[in-house]
Amino acid sequence: MVKRLLGRVCIGFIIGVFFGQVTQITISLFLGKGEFIPVSVEISELFDTELTAVLTQFILTGFIGVALALGSYIFKLDRWGLIKQYMIHFFTTGAVWLTVVILCWTPQTSMGWTILLANFIGVYIITYWIQLSISRKEIERINAVLKNEEIGRK
Repeated sequence: MVKRLLGRVCIGFIIGVFFGQVTQITISLFLGKGEFIPVSVEISELFDTELTAVLTQFILTGFIGVALALGSYIFKLDRWGLIKQYMIHFFTTGAVWLTVVILCWTPQTSMGWTILLANFIGVYIITYWIQLSISRKEIERINAVLKNEEIGRK
């Protein structure tokens, strides 16, 4: 159990850093005028050196990956209903993701925050519906197996 958890933390961190770098490269492509922008102005203003800002962003994006990787364990708590699982998952992963994205990339304006929040909620709703559809199909498959076993016993 501990080994599996540690593995999930490590993989989550690596994936978070990877997507953080992809984000930074994408920002550089659109705003960098041919130059790589290692960190946004928002995060660079929080630190004395660019290296400290880059390392902080590296750790924070890794932390997003860890939070999302561990957040999936919420769905293994069978005693909770799906709505409770999704609400807790939404708020815990949202708190980490939104905080890091606000610190690292979001312009500090009400419009920047509104767009960020709308994107997070929109992606979460799409993910929710996809996951719900997968769960329903799995339930249908399990019910079909159980029905076939019941028919076979008669």
